[in-house]
Amino acid sequence: MRILFLNWAPIITFGLAAGFQQLGHEVEILRPEEDSTEGMLHRIAACKPDVLLTEGGVGREDVIFPVLEQSGISHVYWGIEDPVAYNLSLAYGKRSVLTLTTHREWLQEIYEPAGVEAICIPFACNPAFHRKGLLRPEFHHELVFVGNNYENHPHRIEGHRILFDACLQADLPLVFYGDDNWVNGKLGYQVPPNAYKGYFGYLDWPDLCASSAFILGVHSIGNSSTMQSMRTFEVLGCGGFFLTQHTPAIEHMFENHKHLVWTQSPEETVELVRYYQARPDAMKRIRTEGQNHAYANHTYRHRAEDIVARLGALTGLR
Repeated sequence: MRILFLNWAPIITFGLAAGFQQLGHEVEILRPEEDSTEGMLHRIAACKPDVLLTEGGVGREDVIFPVLEQSGISHVYWGIEDPVAYNLSLAYGKRSVLTLTTHREWLQEIYEPAGVEAICIPFACNPAFHRKGLLRPEFHHELVFVGNNYENHPHRIEGHRILFDACLQADLPLVFYGDDNWVNGKLGYQVPPNAYKGYFGYLDWPDLCASSAFILGVHSIGNSSTMQSMRTFEVLGCGGFFLTQHTPAIEHMFENHKHLVWTQSPEETVELVRYYQARPDAMKRIRTEGQNHAYANHTYRHRAEDIVARLGALTGLR
């Protein structure tokens, strides 16, 4: 099967596309300069894919929908914004032979009543990329968070309080990578300027996880058994020690103090950091167990296998 991905984000190039390649499928990825209806149709004519796959697709409906109508090629949509972007996911879903959702609860709540064929495909890791990295002095941090500053998700804001405020108020050495909204005064939540380290390159994930003691995690969604930050899988795949805000999805898919460590209050956050700072052997064990669990259960090869199985049943494509 030949698949043309209509996105080129790291979650595709280092993630889902690699999973299909590992199964022996042919993969093509749209280039940024082809991001127009005309550019996509030209690429389709050149590579003759069996399937088109779009991830997210926010703000690209006017470009992609005409391509789906004119090409007539089976389209798969991955709704990575679920359960937030209701109208977006249904608009794509109704134009797709198969929709993939990160939020299992929407299968019965949203997609089935709308007549949209869907399966749950959470985020994952790619062991060929998400693996143990190199020790690099510039990434030697005690506690680090990688991600942009958002204030439109109440559960994420609660994560700021439970994790970030707890560490900063306890004078624990926490640093941030991401957009400059952490320090530019445009959003209500700001961090000390000396804690902000700038933008972060995706290729550096393995080395950051190898070089830093604690990788912190917050989540925008707190009412799902499957939807959580993609960082969970990336950090575990890289063998990092993940200290994360608790969510139902985290508890459903991982074991506390075995694969990662979760916290539910500021006080618990500080206690956990100090507990594990004094127990490097326990941290090493959790790093190993977490990576092993991610590789055994949550890789993009696993996700691709599930997609191919359902797609084959629906269309006969294999």
